Amino acid sequence: MDYSSNFEKKFLDIGTGDGRYIYKKALENPKNLYIGIDPAKNLEEYQRQINRKRLKNAQLIQSSIENYDPKVENFFDEISIILPWGNLLKYCVTVDKDFFQRISGWLKPGGDIKVIFGFNEELEEKETKRLNLRDLNEKEVEFLKENYSILPNLQMTKFENVFYLDLETIETTWAKKLKFGANRNYFTISLKKI
Repeated sequence: MDYSSNFEKKFLDIGTGDGRYIYKKALENPKNLYIGIDPAKNLEEYQRQINRKRLKNAQLIQSSIENYDPKVENFFDEISIILPWGNLLKYCVTVDKDFFQRISGWLKPGGDIKVIFGFNEELEEKETKRLNLRDLNEKEVEFLKENYSILPNLQMTKFENVFYLDLETIETTWAKKLKFGANRNYFTISLKKI
């Protein structure tokens, strides 16, 4: 992928799942660059579609965020983390300062980080125990609000705690699956690099 090409805007989606989101966005907006990263091996289907359509503005990378180094600073206009799982979910729920400081370095000044996450402690009991995630009670919501608002070099511009999230509007395969599942407590958070 030639990062030096003149794209109007550049987007990175961390924990992109199967790549559907990147593929759809790249098709809709050919002047923008879309990069998706995920450690899962299920990127092949949408990578084939990207190759078949010869999309020069889309790239899927199989890697964990811990091993990903785009070797860029002040590059992306937006970084999204949509319905993460595993360690990525833990970084969002615990508001891991090192993680957010690292990815904010890849953002242009004024660039945005958009985070959407949610889980159900009862339905995902095994995973929440494995990650040592706490119940999202009122005290935890205050912890999230407070800690997202004090991240270095980032200004929180939005914090919403919603019981129902319109998953229909999120173009990921995981969102489509969750739409038919049980309700979860969701958070949508926006951060701007200052």
